[in-house]
Amino acid sequence: MTTKDLPARITRGNRKQTVQSATSEEETSVSRTVDQSTRMRMGSQKHSFSIKEFCELHTISRSFFYLLREKGEAPRLMKVGRRTLISAEAAAEWRKSMEHITVTKQRIG
Repeated sequence: MTTKDLPARITRGNRKQTVQSATSEEETSVSRTVDQSTRMRMGSQKHSFSIKEFCELHTISRSFFYLLREKGEAPRLMKVGRRTLISAEAAAEWRKSMEHITVTKQRIG
């Protein structure tokens, strides 16, 4: 088996993902950084998110998420066993409602 046949390894960096793979001819490793827009596309293929994943995906802090929840402006939550998840549909509806809130505030102000 050569290194060309091996799958690429994904390692986590500082809030970015780095994909590393080695070629058998040159024996060098090639890296590319996956930017936030790529992570958004990869994340949008998921069916549900943990609260931590949702916050990272939407670049909000967990404390802000819980403030939104207290005001009734957070996305719908679902319990699966002991886990609390946010469905992709609930996340999309939340984004739409946040757009509506923003537009309404701009018209008033």
